[in-house]
Amino acid sequence: CNGMPRSGSTFVFNVAHEVLFTFREPPEAKTLSGVTVRQTKARLAQPGIALAKAHDGAKLVKGVDDPRLRMLYSWRDIRDVAASVYDFEGLTGKALADFLGQALEEQAAMASVRTHTSVCIIPYHTIYANPSGAVARIAAHLGVSLRPVRADMIARAWSVSRVKEIADGVAKEMAEKGGAKPKKREPWVAGQTQ
Repeated sequence: CNGMPRSGSTFVFNVAHEVLFTFREPPEAKTLSGVTVRQTKARLAQPGIALAKAHDGAKLVKGVDDPRLRMLYSWRDIRDVAASVYDFEGLTGKALADFLGQALEEQAAMASVRTHTSVCIIPYHTIYANPSGAVARIAAHLGVSLRPVRADMIARAWSVSRVKEIADGVAKEMAEKGGAKPKKREPWVAGQTQ
């Protein structure tokens, strides 16, 4: 799983996890994080299924020539990403510009592999407008057939509001343990300046 920031990548990852691992037990099922091309090749040499959240999706697609590799990439309009990052993370000025520049570089890299058979682009607006359809699309790309009722159940379990609840809980827990305090920002309004 890979995606632009604030694009529903947590939804995509959790749905993929649920689709792949609901009826499987370890050691067949493993979840990895931040994998490299070398680590991906090593994992593909082992039996079973692995789900990874990576940040260099284009490098993985280009560097791993294996028909079993499946890439789910969540995408969101960069203007929406900017507003979301401003609202929820409080980035402004150079920090916001640098953050968006990195997101655009990643987006351009993924555009170079978007037609590869291992890649499935999941636009944020489709996750939001039709979560059950997004679940079905993710499952189909992973080679799993879901009945519509199961897709609906997974979509409800990992809805945008549910993922936000989880993120808020994690932020609160971090703050209680002395970590960074969650930022409370007023929503950005078009035409508003800092």
